[in-house]
Amino acid sequence: MVYEMVESIIKDSKVEVKRNIISSWKHVLEHTKANPNTLLYTIVRTPERENQFEWIGAISDRRMYFYALKSRKDISIDSWKDISKYQTLSLEKATITKYVRERGAQIYPTTDLKQAYHMLLKGRADLVVMLDYSLNHLDKKKLTKPLFKIDQPGEFYIAMNKDSSPELVKKIRNSFNKLMKNGVIEKIKLKHSPK
Repeated sequence: MVYEMVESIIKDSKVEVKRNIISSWKHVLEHTKANPNTLLYTIVRTPERENQFEWIGAISDRRMYFYALKSRKDISIDSWKDISKYQTLSLEKATITKYVRERGAQIYPTTDLKQAYHMLLKGRADLVVMLDYSLNHLDKKKLTKPLFKIDQPGEFYIAMNKDSSPELVKKIRNSFNKLMKNGVIEKIKLKHSPK
């Protein structure tokens, strides 16, 4: 979903891009901070990160859940107290990982969402923390179920390296705003929305 949004923004802005696909979230952050004119998606805007990036715009709500395999009838979560009983997969360096760890989750850090999903399928953990859109994309056979919604506020953003060219940032931001205003971004969200 977000990839399609970003591709639409790039096309509209008429900028030439070199794509670097980096699967590790930790490496994505390091690469973006070290390389001007780098576009990053998706990232949570936090007070700690506010001055580290040029913020293009918010692209998605954060509907994050603890998911388990449907076959795991032994897992039950009614409150944050219950989370500590289970081994949980979550992205290394992600704000959500810190958030759930502070509330008692036993975290098994992973480098990317696909890895986390496959580890869950193989029984290497009990739960995985993931955005509903992301899990919907990975879980084509519908083997998982959401057990507990995570109440962390905020949205996902597109951002750029803080030292990026002001002209480039302006082009990207203008295209983002245009596509938000004319409904293109919303149509992409609806197309990929979990059913």
